Amino acid sequence: MKKIKFLKINYYVLIKIGIFLFLTSLPNSALAMFFQGPAYQWPFRIFFILFSIIGLIGGFFLFWYLLFFTLFYFWKKDKEKARAHFVHFLVLALLPLIPVLISLIVELSQSGLQSLIKIGNIFYPAGGKAYKEFLPFLLGELKKILSDSSYIIPYD
Repeated sequence: MKKIKFLKINYYVLIKIGIFLFLTSLPNSALAMFFQGPAYQWPFRIFFILFSIIGLIGGFFLFWYLLFFTLFYFWKKDKEKARAHFVHFLVLALLPLIPVLISLIVELSQSGLQSLIKIGNIFYPAGGKAYKEFLPFLLGELKKILSDSSYIIPYD
């Protein structure tokens, strides 16, 4: 009687492929937006859209797989496998934040300098009058109170 041999699946290679697909889904979506128009419909745009959808779905399942098996291996006290799954989980969870942070930095560098004046008017009423006039007055009053215990704060 022959034994049925199953293929040995290298899960770490599948995990790395899934992480790669998930991480490339954001640039693929951006490229799909770039290649617009009737000339780019089939060869580029549809390919990038399908590739990003596959990456997002694969990343979703991979996220839960890695989370579950990280906790499972920690529970079984297999530290080597748990550590490997945890590292892959962190890569999958944290690396997609890098393009988000880069886009936030670029957005703030472009619009932040122009909106600083508006932010200043909101938080510093009368163009900073509170810090130019009122704060020195308060510090002077505080100095008088600390130096003379019988000093009475004037009301109005």
